[in-house]
Amino acid sequence: MGGPDAEGRGHGEEAQGPALIRWLPWLLLAGCGSNAPTEPAAPPVEMPEVSAGHNVASQGGGKVQLQFRQLSRLHRGYFSEPVAAQKLADDLAPCVSKEPAIDVWFDGEAHTGYIVMSSPFDTITCLPKRTSDGGVDFSPVTPVTRAIADWRDTVAAEHDIRVAAFRIGIRWPVPQGELIVWSSRISEVNGSSFSGCVHLNGVQHCVPGLTSKFEEHSVLRFANDDVMAAVRSVAKGG
Repeated sequence: MGGPDAEGRGHGEEAQGPALIRWLPWLLLAGCGSNAPTEPAAPPVEMPEVSAGHNVASQGGGKVQLQFRQLSRLHRGYFSEPVAAQKLADDLAPCVSKEPAIDVWFDGEAHTGYIVMSSPFDTITCLPKRTSDGGVDFSPVTPVTRAIADWRDTVAAEHDIRVAAFRIGIRWPVPQGELIVWSSRISEVNGSSFSGCVHLNGVQHCVPGLTSKFEEHSVLRFANDDVMAAVRSVAKGG
């Protein structure tokens, strides 16, 4: 089954009508799958090469760099359309101190798309905060994930409904390597809460007692000391 990948499969006229029906099982799996506490496979530690990029600057002063990896030319055009992309830049502006980079790619083997914003420590200003009981509250980050979700869903509504299943994440460099925090599967419709599983250096780690991949979290706590240290390192107060 094809997808919006670099080979150009699954787009154009074929992406309309019957092709969408063929994709319905995948979309249903994205929203109604097993209750096993597993999240998406980690994006590779060494991501695919950037095949194309697009710098966006809005009239309101917002800026964002879009980086496309293993994505068809047609879908790169969808994500780069000025009105939606400039709105993304404006929506992100209150939470960033400089131009952020957003990677968009499609894993054809896993039939999974990803939209991940890279966040060096001096870029994102809507930072999570430490809680008094040792957790990290990610609710201050929701303006970022909501902005990305709105952009993704605009592309899906106007061009290709399959894009609505793309996962949303934020990548932070941490002393332990690289941390990716994901929007929860349920709230990805608006980016309002987070998954109970993160990826540290490509390895998935979940909060203790997780019973469903659809659980929603704002505060994250992990039993693994290295993971907890990585999560705490991106919060206010470092």
